Amino acid sequence: RTGLIEEALENYNQALKINPNYEIVHRNIALIYLDKNIDFTKAEYHLTKAIEIDPRYLNAYVTRSSLYRKMAMKETDASKKAQLQEKALSDTKIAQKLKDNDSQK
Repeated sequence: RTGLIEEALENYNQALKINPNYEIVHRNIALIYLDKNIDFTKAEYHLTKAIEIDPRYLNAYVTRSSLYRKMAMKETDASKKAQLQEKALSDTKIAQKLKDNDSQK
C-alpha cells in the first residue's frame, strides 16, 4: 500500500514539473499527506500553493480548514492550538463566501 502512495506522489510531482501551477495536483498531493498523516507541513504548503494559484479554489480552502483542525487536535500548546483553530475558521468562512458567491451566479 505504501508503494501505491509513493507512486501517486511521484506521478503528481512529475505533473508539477510539467505545470507547476496546476492547483488540482497541489491539492491532491496535500490530500495524500493529510489523509495518510504523512506530513502536515507539506500538506499545508501544497494547499497554500493551490490557493495562491487560484484564490477561488473552494475545495483547497475546505481541505486546508480540515488540515488546520486536524493539526489543532494534535497540538498540545494552547496558544498554537488556538491559532490553528482560528486559521481553520478563517478558511471555512472564505469557503462559505466562495460557495455563496457561486450559488448566486
